[in-house]
Amino acid sequence: MTVAQLFALKTLADAPALSVSELARRTCTHQSTLASVLAFLVSSQLVTRGVSNTDGAGARTELTVTTRGRALLADVTATAQERLIECIEQLPSTERHVFASSLRSIVAGMLLDEERPVMFFEEEASDGEQKRTGPAFS
Repeated sequence: MTVAQLFALKTLADAPALSVSELARRTCTHQSTLASVLAFLVSSQLVTRGVSNTDGAGARTELTVTTRGRALLADVTATAQERLIECIEQLPSTERHVFASSLRSIVAGMLLDEERPVMFFEEEASDGEQKRTGPAFS
């Protein structure tokens, strides 16, 4: 399991059920970026997809962590993504804006601004392109 998959699973476990868009918001990523991560979690029986229409706005897909998924999380510590998001959220607003602007400049300077994004520490994109990986933090 990649750290990105673990991060998504942990984020899902923090709520009774989440939509894909809510999971994307909570993981600071785009829905399309989550597609391969969710495919793995569902195929591994760590997450289930269900349909709910309790909010009155029509049916929506909800993701729920299974008993198997919760058991896997029992001994897991914070992921790099969780720590990074926490640190960035603690920055004063002006520093967050400078940080975001600097990252955009770095990405553009590396000519990566047109690349398809993947989740931080995801092993590979769904198209098979290799990406950097890293460990979960203890």
